[in-house]
Amino acid sequence: MSELQVLFAVVVVLYLLQCVAWVPQESAAFRATFFSGWIQAGEGFLLAVQHIRGVPGNPLPPLNGVALCQSALVAISPAGFTRVFAGPQAFFPFAGMKKISAGGKSVETGGEDIRSLEELFDTPTEGEARRLAAWLEKLRTMPEKKRAHAIEKWLGASLDFSQASARYVEFEHATKFLGWACTALFAYLFLFLPLILDAIGLARVWMVLAAALVLLMAFIEWQFVRAHKRLHPGDGDARWTALFTMLLYPVAGIRAKDVVLRDLFAEFHPLAVARVLCEPEEFGRVAARTLREFTFPIPANAAAADEPGVQCESWFRERQSTALRRFLKEAELNPEELLAPPPRSSSQSVSYCPRCCQQYALSPGECRDCGGIPLLPL
Repeated sequence: MSELQVLFAVVVVLYLLQCVAWVPQESAAFRATFFSGWIQAGEGFLLAVQHIRGVPGNPLPPLNGVALCQSALVAISPAGFTRVFAGPQAFFPFAGMKKISAGGKSVETGGEDIRSLEELFDTPTEGEARRLAAWLEKLRTMPEKKRAHAIEKWLGASLDFSQASARYVEFEHATKFLGWACTALFAYLFLFLPLILDAIGLARVWMVLAAALVLLMAFIEWQFVRAHKRLHPGDGDARWTALFTMLLYPVAGIRAKDVVLRDLFAEFHPLAVARVLCEPEEFGRVAARTLREFTFPIPANAAAADEPGVQCESWFRERQSTALRRFLKEAELNPEELLAPPPRSSSQSVSYCPRCCQQYALSPGECRDCGGIPLLPL
């Protein structure tokens, strides 16, 4: 292989790595496939130490990346809040709490338990920390008797299909020229440039090729800043980090649209995003999985059933389940059909877990993978 061929191979490998989105493990991620549209991504490549996973995006035009959204990080009740699945000791009452604010990726308060609170609300991103802190602070300053209605309204807003659709339409409009420019850069680097170098050689045309690359990158960076500022006005750190990366590493410019897409749906529930992005069949699968998780939660420790954190999580889950069922009915999906038993996978299967749908050849019994949920007959 010649030196140019080795360089081209290295650029291809670096580009493929650039297509992988590293996301928090607890986030829901949606990615575009080649033939079947958008799907909810699975576990991907896990890096347990960093609490992140790699989700591969589509490497070929149209260059669709990975869209993230976040189920509720905290369970909230009129009395206080707790980190979801953090345990009863993690409950923090609104009464007596000082102002809540964001510090980096952490949600903080001026109260005495600031160290444990920072540990409790270490969020995936700085934007998530700001949104969560602002919402909790609003609830803190609100009379307790008004908090239940406010929480239910907030849950409904996270499932607002019309608002999520409008957000995606705005994204498509804001990134129209950026998408074309990213595709042009892809074609320039991986199609046009190799053909020119093979036919003419680098020495005769390098100045023209470099000038074309600089102009194309300048247009991409201009369009990226405009789109990102329009859709994420308060996230300047992420914008300038991405821009600096593109300046040093032009291949990253191909995925500039991905940066704008990544946190586009941060304020929406994964079900609302699935309805906007996915085909009906995939949306139905996401809806069934989500509804099962809320209808059949992993059982809490019986000894802790009366603890404030468990009560808070139970209150919040009931309201969220109600909002989900209302959303599914508006989407013309029958919740009872989504919770129906799965098709029998073998003649020996006699029961199944209502949460994960794993089938068993025993009855009665419990699903060990789901914290001991009782099995149901097929």
